[in-house]
Amino acid sequence: MTRVRGSRKILAGAAAAAMLGVMTLGTTPAWADDPVDGPADITVNLTVPAAGALTMTVDNSTPVVLQENGSDATNRRFTGTLPLVTVTDTRTDVPADVAWSVVGQSTDFVNTSNSQATISNEYLGWLPKIQDVPAGDDTIIAGDEVESTALDGEGLTSGVDLLVGTWNSQDSRTYGGQWTADAELNLVAPADEVATGSYTSTLTLSLFEY
Repeated sequence: MTRVRGSRKILAGAAAAAMLGVMTLGTTPAWADDPVDGPADITVNLTVPAAGALTMTVDNSTPVVLQENGSDATNRRFTGTLPLVTVTDTRTDVPADVAWSVVGQSTDFVNTSNSQATISNEYLGWLPKIQDVPAGDDTIIAGDEVESTALDGEGLTSGVDLLVGTWNSQDSRTYGGQWTADAELNLVAPADEVATGSYTSTLTLSLFEY
C-alpha cells in the first residue's frame, strides 16, 4: 500500500508539471507587457584612433617664377626656388624593410602665346635641400644635384630624380615623423634655343614607398 500511495504522489506531481507547462506555453509572460517606466536611452560612444598614414604636402599656393640670373652669350640662365615639400608619417606601426622617396619630373616649357615654341625640360635642373629634420635624425637624405644638359647633366626628365627620401621608413618614424625640403631650380639653355616670351611648365612630385 505504501508503494501505491507513493506512485500516486509521483503521478500527481507529473500531471501538475505537465499542466504548468501547458499554462506557460499558452500565456504571455508579465515582462512582455508595456513597461511601468522607461524606456531609458543610453548613448554608447566609440573612438577609433587613426591608423596613420604616409603623406606629402606641397606649399604650391603660388606658381614658381624663374628669373634670369647669370646669362651670357652662350647660355641663358634662370633660377628659382621649389615650394616647401613636407613628408609626414603618422603611422604607429611602420612596416619593416621599406623606404620612401619624393621624386620629381618636369615637362617642357611651352610658350603661352605660341605653343610651337618650347624650351626642353632637359635644361631644367635642381639642387635639393632638407629644411627641417628632427634633432639626431640621420636617416633622411637629400637628392643629388641635377644639372641641365647644357652643363653636361641630364635635366629633370627621368621621373626618378630624388628630392628627399629615407632608406628605412621604420627608423625615420622614430624621430617624430615629419620632414621638410625644397630645392634651388636652375634652368640653363643655349641662348639660340630660347625665344623671347612667357613660358610655363609643370614639375610633378610623387611620393613612393617601396
